[in-house]
Amino acid sequence: MRSARSFAALTLFAGTAAAALFVLHLGLGTVWIPPDRVVLALLDRPTEPTDLTIVRELRLPRAILGLMVGSMLGLSGALLQVVMRNRLAEPGLTGVSTGGILAAVLFLAGMWGLPHPGRLLPFIVLAGALAGGIVVLLMTSVRGRIDPLRLVLTAVIVNAILGSLTSIVMLRAGEALGGILPWLIGSLNGRVWDDVWLALPWAAVGIPAGLLSARAANLLQLDDESGRALGLPLQPARFTLFGL
Repeated sequence: MRSARSFAALTLFAGTAAAALFVLHLGLGTVWIPPDRVVLALLDRPTEPTDLTIVRELRLPRAILGLMVGSMLGLSGALLQVVMRNRLAEPGLTGVSTGGILAAVLFLAGMWGLPHPGRLLPFIVLAGALAGGIVVLLMTSVRGRIDPLRLVLTAVIVNAILGSLTSIVMLRAGEALGGILPWLIGSLNGRVWDDVWLALPWAAVGIPAGLLSARAANLLQLDDESGRALGLPLQPARFTLFGL
């Protein structure tokens, strides 16, 4: 009972602190807006004509997008650490990040002969990321089983190969890849509501699914014999968590 109350109190405190920091963040920038004016702008009752545009059209989309993407990256990192049994595991170790970057570089370099509208690039990156993750998974899986050590070693090799291919394409393309830097280092600069709507379905599905898999993730931290004894199907659980 006491632990439940402590958890509820901690959750309330963390939520309140996060909301306060979120409002403070919306006020920070070239033009400082006090927290009370930020709240009024969010409620569509701005005291200054420019507050509505600055807060709701410029800063709010970036803040929401950063919150969603950061949550998904943190959750995926936690799940990968369980699957790989490695505390240093993160999304960039699975071939997903390097696969997406290589796809973006190829697309921007015009090697596929495709048009270059900005709305098509995220889907190209997604396809490359999925391909990179699937390659790692197929090379790791032996008779439908995932060995955590084999997964780490395979991911390192695939990352090195994809990274080398990316470097080759970038050297050959030269100035044609002037817009690739945000995809290499990540940036929220210039993000608008359309970008939020693009990421929202993935966050709406991925975050709850990841949280619901917490029990399986906890059991996977045990040795295989203990996990089986507690009724966890080990290999389906590893495949599912890796996919998330």
